[in-house]
Amino acid sequence: MEDFLPRRVSSYLRRLASLYPAILVTGPRQSGKTYLCRHHFPNHRWILFDDELLAEQANEDPKLFLTNNPPPFILDEVQKAPNLFPALKEYIDTEETECGHIILTGSQPLALMKFVSESLAGRIGLVELFPMTPSEVFQYETFSFDFDNWIKDPPIGETYSWKISPFEFLFRGGFPKMIITKHSPKSEDASTRLKDYIRTYLSKDLRDIASVTNLGRFEKFLRVLASSSSKILDLSDVARQADIPQGTAYDWYELLKVSLIAWAVPGWARNLGKRERKRSKLFVLDSGLVCTLMNIARPEDLNLNPLTGFIFETAAANCVRSSLFKSSTVTPPLYHWNFRNQVEVDLVYVKDIHSLYPIEIKLSSKPSKSDCRGLEAFSDKYPKETKTRIIITTNERCFWLDSKTLHIPLSAL
Repeated sequence: MEDFLPRRVSSYLRRLASLYPAILVTGPRQSGKTYLCRHHFPNHRWILFDDELLAEQANEDPKLFLTNNPPPFILDEVQKAPNLFPALKEYIDTEETECGHIILTGSQPLALMKFVSESLAGRIGLVELFPMTPSEVFQYETFSFDFDNWIKDPPIGETYSWKISPFEFLFRGGFPKMIITKHSPKSEDASTRLKDYIRTYLSKDLRDIASVTNLGRFEKFLRVLASSSSKILDLSDVARQADIPQGTAYDWYELLKVSLIAWAVPGWARNLGKRERKRSKLFVLDSGLVCTLMNIARPEDLNLNPLTGFIFETAAANCVRSSLFKSSTVTPPLYHWNFRNQVEVDLVYVKDIHSLYPIEIKLSSKPSKSDCRGLEAFSDKYPKETKTRIIITTNERCFWLDSKTLHIPLSAL
């Protein structure tokens, strides 16, 4: 397929396809699931359940559907045909289906995992696909890195140039249709496409998972939430700004998590009880989506926007999460840290209870030790557990800022 850019999960997907008869690729709408699967499985028949007639046939008589449409196939947006899952289990067991012959995709992982656990446990490999990170967009070798690779063997001295400006990347985000290729849209067209994404989500995806009747009010809630990305989540304040009841704000936030538009990291404490009482930090799925919801019209408008630092943190946090896990069954071990409202660390990667990696995210091309106040406070608080301290900026080189602090370029993540 023309202009295909290999993804971080590509090798993982191929490996699972050699081990399991079925593969489920989940991720938000337009993250590239279909494109990825059709590239790696070009001889599979493609069946899209956005076609309501096909979804109805699969739900009404799933066995007949499989008789008429035998594998190998790609079943796209398979959450719309839930009755198909028991029939797939029976088909796999009775037909001795070859590995990698049944490829499923879907944009509602929580619902899909329920169907999978009930019918396909032990028969299916799971892959999660997020919007693209800079290393995927620019095709640096680091796109294949897990975050642990950076910790074990950082490519010190290597340079990872921004092939578009950092602000252009923040503005476009990582949805594949926004990426710079010879067919990619101009900045103003990218903004239009992201607005279309929001309209599709409001009019179609949201309708599939919940009965939200006032879409205009929901869109206002979504815009308020976007302006809170990379901040401590305060749904009471969001409800007040969006002019909706607090209970409605909680319900709608859960919908955004189900549809992968928003996610959050809890506050870190050594004690589990204290950890659970700390407030979470919100992130929206994609920096381009945040820009569009905040009515930022051009990349250059980010130069003077007071929230650009938060948008940069949103992009970096999503990149770190993407590099940490590939399966929707695993919760990324990420937290944030705030000490008495005096110092904070943007993210904490908890490899295990004895191995903590505090991460500072800074919109700067010249990182300095003065940017590491939170990192130093964290390592003072947890001296035995803190391993490498990490700072992520727009600087293009990978280097040690000091003996304990590693600089990782966002352009290489």
